[in-house]
Amino acid sequence: MQTLRDPSPGGFGRRLTIETPEHVVLRLELAGIGSRAAAQLLDGVVLIVAYLAIVLLGGFSLHAAGGARVSPAWAWAALIIMASLLQWGYFALFEGLARGRTPGKRVLGIRTVMDSGYPITLGAAVTRNLVRIVDLQPGVTGLVGL
Repeated sequence: MQTLRDPSPGGFGRRLTIETPEHVVLRLELAGIGSRAAAQLLDGVVLIVAYLAIVLLGGFSLHAAGGARVSPAWAWAALIIMASLLQWGYFALFEGLARGRTPGKRVLGIRTVMDSGYPITLGAAVTRNLVRIVDLQPGVTGLVGL
């Protein structure tokens, strides 16, 4: 199978051209930085709402268990664990189980695919999102993913 990347005629868009063993040529348009950033922004809004829900539910739970002896350290640990699972699981699970689309990507009509053009697998999505920590670094190293 031959894979070629070529610029699209008359623009900044790029296309991925894949020739199958049956000599069928598939052309996929690659998402630009603007649509990727907009999808990331929409997913960020969804994550912020989810974080707020976790904090509010955690606060209500602690308040409701007022008579119980719950250590604030354990409560904070539980909140941090839930927030971490949300941060790392959100992208991996949506991309791996929803055919490469997070809610932000779905709104913008883009998706994550394998280099062969097939939808991303769950294993590839998990691996891809474990490497996401490089994108979260401050300074120049955060531009690696860009």
